[in-house]
Amino acid sequence: MNNYEMILVFEAKQCNPNGDPSNDNNVRTVDVGNEVFGVVTDTCIKRKIRRYANLCLDKDIFFGDSDCGNNLLVPQVAEVCDNNKTENKVNTSQALADLLKNKWDIRAFGAALGAVKTPDKTRLNSVRGPVTVSMGRTIHPITTNDYEGVRTSANDAKETDTHIGKFCSWQHLDYGLFRQTFGITSLWADKTGFNEDDFIVLLESMLNMFSIDAARARPKGSMVVKHLYVFACPDNKHLLDLDSLVKFDVKKDNVSNYNDVDITTNAPDGVHCYDVAIPEEMAKLETMLKG
Repeated sequence: MNNYEMILVFEAKQCNPNGDPSNDNNVRTVDVGNEVFGVVTDTCIKRKIRRYANLCLDKDIFFGDSDCGNNLLVPQVAEVCDNNKTENKVNTSQALADLLKNKWDIRAFGAALGAVKTPDKTRLNSVRGPVTVSMGRTIHPITTNDYEGVRTSANDAKETDTHIGKFCSWQHLDYGLFRQTFGITSLWADKTGFNEDDFIVLLESMLNMFSIDAARARPKGSMVVKHLYVFACPDNKHLLDLDSLVKFDVKKDNVSNYNDVDITTNAPDGVHCYDVAIPEEMAKLETMLKG
């Protein structure tokens, strides 16, 4: 497995791409001077990737949720430890190897397994994953709108007077074009067993994760992947200046759609760039990976 750098470009329209639970679930933002930019966390995107890999590509994952059905960590670790126990002693190295073999997301993103303690107090070593993800941020300032509605139901009779007829509120951003960087480090891929097939699963999940993520805060079609640039690093080198790889030219002050921004790639000599959001480019990359 070689080193790869990736830049994901996606848009969000009239939705809340990643609510902030510490701020009434409003749109996540960061202030830069007098301007406000939209933010999507790495954990939010990794959760969407895991869910797609599990539900649509049938990959077993460790960090599930209510949809995937395996959101309890201790029982999973306890089971693999019990399967590798002889005379009440756990072979922790083999237990960890089994997890890496069977759990796609641990091979990809790693896991802080040292924080998971089984009932018999067994702990496994934590795993550093080869796939890293940055915080996503809009390349332009955004505007948000607040909305209010009236509740027509309550949880039970005790809440009838305090909830029915009362206002509730939510927030959407008007438009945001987000940039988020990903990287694969071959050193850690070799240690976890993350291979070319796993990489293809990652790319397919990134390209399609929003297709099964529709919700009230994110109506279907409100979030779309526009580009997924994959930079293949020759001789296993690292491309550290990621900002120079893809340039964004914002053509107007109030960006309201994708056409308000010009995007160009600037791959260094010897580095091939694939925009795998284009099916033909994805096919070329798959051929290269399997060649």
